[in-house]
Amino acid sequence: MAGELKMQFLRQFIGITLAVMFLTSGCTSSDAQPSFVGAGASFPGPVYRAWAAACSTSMNIDIRYEEVGSSEGIARIKSGAVDFGASDIPLGDEELKRHRLVQVPVLIGGVAIIMNLSGIKTGDLVFSDDALADIFLGNIRKWSAPAIKKLNPEVRLPERPITIVHRSDGSGTTWLFTSYLNKVSDKWRAGPGGGARVEWPAGLGAERNAGVLRKVMETPGSIGYVEYTFAREAGISRAGLINASGNIATPCIKSFSAAISSVKTEAVKNSTLDLLDQPGEGSWPITGATYLLLREQTRKTAKTKALVRFLTWCYDEGGEIALRLHYIPLPDEWAEASIKTLRARLLPAS
Repeated sequence: MAGELKMQFLRQFIGITLAVMFLTSGCTSSDAQPSFVGAGASFPGPVYRAWAAACSTSMNIDIRYEEVGSSEGIARIKSGAVDFGASDIPLGDEELKRHRLVQVPVLIGGVAIIMNLSGIKTGDLVFSDDALADIFLGNIRKWSAPAIKKLNPEVRLPERPITIVHRSDGSGTTWLFTSYLNKVSDKWRAGPGGGARVEWPAGLGAERNAGVLRKVMETPGSIGYVEYTFAREAGISRAGLINASGNIATPCIKSFSAAISSVKTEAVKNSTLDLLDQPGEGSWPITGATYLLLREQTRKTAKTKALVRFLTWCYDEGGEIALRLHYIPLPDEWAEASIKTLRARLLPAS
């Protein structure tokens, strides 16, 4: 069964990648352009690759993106090893200033809780924040535990141990997931806390979203967390969560949009967005933004002009591709603010 799911996942991703290569409307240029290399979060990787494919022919550029995790992406842009870094972990003002970096939000998505349980489909199981924290703390060790039964009285739960799968690399997906647990659980706050890397009390480690997905699909009785697109395209079962308003929510474009609608534009500070545990009838609690990091420029160059032009297209025209891959483009006001920041900091007037 796991082998069939993996093949289905690969076929769907190949199909999506081939499809977006033909979506080139809006990207036009007759001049040869330089190449760019980016690296960082696996969370937005499918969209960045699709955007690059959609514009590569008509803009005559070569954009390569390496999914190495948010922590490594931050390290590479700081060292100057790449043209842009990508991270789901927003940097603070002092750190940005110290390294002369520009940070802008790009996309919004969510983290899904995935499970490998025979007969359990997406939405069959729901967890409270306390139950989810206790599972990943290792306090709840069996699927038939009373705390899970109480939340799911109509579900036949197996007498099977729970195997936890978590990220082993520095990860923005981990940062989002553990930041959520840190926000809603006193036990988690007193234990591992939030971060790109934490001391996991239990479980198996795997690198990148694809690694966690593969490990869960191969391990009956397991639970893990991945970016929503990876889970959806693989067809693996996803749990629901009781959100801040006391309603059951499942991860999807609609529930991510509900989380965004709770955030007012004036609440967006320092180019960062806090979308975790937002109130609302259908808000998904583990919704987050992903960010681009670029080096501030003191003068215009052909290369930075090309990069800004490409990124402007991504904000203005790339929304359809993002939605097809189950991410949400930034609302217009936020996108315009990001474009304005990029033009001011990468293409100075002098």
